[in-house]
This record gives sequence, C-alpha cells and structure tokens, in this order.
Amino acid sequence: MKTFNDLKFGSHPLDGIMATLQFDNGYGVSVISGSYFNCTPGQTYELAMTNNTGHLLYCDIVNHDVLGHLTPDDVSQVMATIQALEPGSIPSSSDDDEDDDADD
Repeated sequence: MKTFNDLKFGSHPLDGIMATLQFDNGYGVSVISGSYFNCTPGQTYELAMTNNTGHLLYCDIVNHDVLGHLTPDDVSQVMATIQALEPGSIPSSSDDDEDDDADD
C-alpha cells in the first residue's frame, strides 16, 4: 500500500510543492502544499483524487471536492481509501466538462 512517504514532491507552477501518484486500480492522487491552496505551507496538504489520465475526480470518496489541511497521516489514510476501490467503480468525470457555458 502506498503512503505519503511514497510521494515525490517537486515545484508547483504557481507556488509551493506538488506530487502526483497513480495506483494500480486506475485512480490516483494529486497532493500540493503552498500559499495559494487549502493548507498551511510546509505543514499540511491539499489532496485531489484523479482518474487514470490525471484529471480530477469529484466524488463522494473525496467529498466532491479537494480535501484541505491534511496532515501526512491524513493523506496516507485517504490514499488507502482510494487504493481500496475496485477499478472502474467511480464514474469517469473530470474537471473539463465541455458545455459548462452552453446556456450563457
């Protein structure tokens, strides 16, 4: 089982640090920390669940949004929950819906 310690952080393009990790079941996580995110830089982290192409998934597993202010142990717990999912058990939605402004 992968944990927070398996994340390899690099620079985030806006600010702070980021890491992504894909799991064998086709899901993954994006974990960031910095002054523009829902966290205390260098102390807590923001986590989003991703699909097999790296797009964010908004589902009940991760509260229909990103999770903020997570400790490393919290990140590991959410990672364990995501890794326990059956492949294909979450609908493949992403943050790039095509017709968001169709009625405007």
